[in-house]
Amino acid sequence: MSQGCPGAQVAVLSSQTARSLSQPEECGLRPKDMFRECANCPEMVVVPAGDVLMGSSARDIDSGLAAANEGPPNTGRSSSSRSPSGASRSHAISMRAFVKSSGYKPVDRCYTFEQNQPREREPRSFLNPGFAQDGNHPAVCVSWMDANAYVQWLSQNHQQALPAVVRSGVRVCRARRKPLALRLFSTMPPDLCKFVNGADRAAKAAGLPADAPYMNCSDGYPFTAPVGSLAANAFGLSDMIGNVWEWTKTVSPATMRPQARRAPPASRPAAPPGTVRGGDWFSNRDLAPPSVRAKANADAHHDDIGFRVARTLGP
Repeated sequence: MSQGCPGAQVAVLSSQTARSLSQPEECGLRPKDMFRECANCPEMVVVPAGDVLMGSSARDIDSGLAAANEGPPNTGRSSSSRSPSGASRSHAISMRAFVKSSGYKPVDRCYTFEQNQPREREPRSFLNPGFAQDGNHPAVCVSWMDANAYVQWLSQNHQQALPAVVRSGVRVCRARRKPLALRLFSTMPPDLCKFVNGADRAAKAAGLPADAPYMNCSDGYPFTAPVGSLAANAFGLSDMIGNVWEWTKTVSPATMRPQARRAPPASRPAAPPGTVRGGDWFSNRDLAPPSVRAKANADAHHDDIGFRVARTLGP
């Protein structure tokens, strides 16, 4: 029983839970437990608190396995003294519920890759990203600002938030399997597609550029894969490598004045950059490892960027 959790109970929950947790239930959650606190909330998976390993070693950088901007490695500690939880993936259906309930108006344009031409297109959004999706796919064409608006909506009754470090933080992606991660991206084993939705034979067969460095395997999904299609890591979190890049909480809403956020897009000043991690459905071996990070403006909409939410468990 954790200190500060008097009366903690072993939570008897499932992914079908659709109500707010009581404090005893919350205190009694164990790693890999799953819960959902409202009908349209994302499913949450409990992961243990612990040290945070970020970045890559000089050896990995010198060998070419990691990029120079991934170093130096450093260790921190997750913000929760107990167990944070992370969504197995933010579902498109949750975004639809958010827009319908809140009246939020998403931008109806997105930078997409169609007919082998990457450019901004209209009408494109998480409802219509230029390829087939259903409600069990990760939401894409979502900016950092859209993701935070969604999180604020969730937080009206709960405590979800974008993780400060989505992928390598709290060892969520590495999950004590760094040797496995290194093996995956250094030797390219034939079973790689069990773990990664990236540039594979399925993408090549769909007519994506023939000269891309495709993985010699297929997960059956040329674009995004439904939630939970790939093998979960040691913490029970799925789709942690590939599928879609995920926004992290590295841009503060305070960096853009409210007037700028309300201004028409054409007159809106350039948004500060945010950080995305984890690779996407067209990532090769160089972009998918857990330590890789990339930048995108906070108001950018891309067909390969989504997000994941986290909740700190009390008290």
